[in-house]
Amino acid sequence: IPSNNDNLELLDPIDSSDSLILYDSLNIIGEILEGYINEEFYYKGLETTIQLYDISSRLYGLEDTTTLFFEELFFGIANYLIKESENEYTLGNDSIYIDINTHIVHSYLRMYGDNHLFYVISLNNLAASYSKIGNYQRSLELYLECLDLFERLSGKESDNFAISLTYIALSYYKLGNNQKSLEYHLESLELKKKLFGNEDPTSSLNLLYISNCYANLGDYQKSF
Repeated sequence: IPSNNDNLELLDPIDSSDSLILYDSLNIIGEILEGYINEEFYYKGLETTIQLYDISSRLYGLEDTTTLFFEELFFGIANYLIKESENEYTLGNDSIYIDINTHIVHSYLRMYGDNHLFYVISLNNLAASYSKIGNYQRSLELYLECLDLFERLSGKESDNFAISLTYIALSYYKLGNNQKSLEYHLESLELKKKLFGNEDPTSSLNLLYISNCYANLGDYQKSF
């Protein structure tokens, strides 16, 4: 791993366990770059890349080119697995589809912890995956968890929080809870108007479902 010789004395030495991780991990990365395509192999690739990122960030810092390389490699492997999960979904293999996306979430959690936007986005994608296979209850649970995390990371007056409200509203609608869906759609719409005025294109989705919810609740005057 390259280092700045001027600052060499400031760096912690790599202990024997780190050296073994580096050696094994670099072999795996070499095989990945040669084009091995195997789901379990890519899981191992994620794991070892996380270890390399951790070692490099501790020794050289988060902005070092080596650390950034391992981060980019992590993104590349994760994105490959996302594509593979979509292939499994197309083939009707719902359990594999969910397993892959769950593994990706756990990997992001190990890489960044739960106080990071990348982790919350991966969790949000898992919620969307559950929705795609028709498990709306589990999807709702994860979306609610994402809402709390977005509030912690971005605050209540952020685009992430507004969009998360919409996802929750849609989940309640799919579960047949029109009242809760209406409440979240109205809150999302109000926040979007505050943040973006009338320029947000997703507001039309809120308006459509607000109309549907009022109709389903028997309030036909408000549905138009």
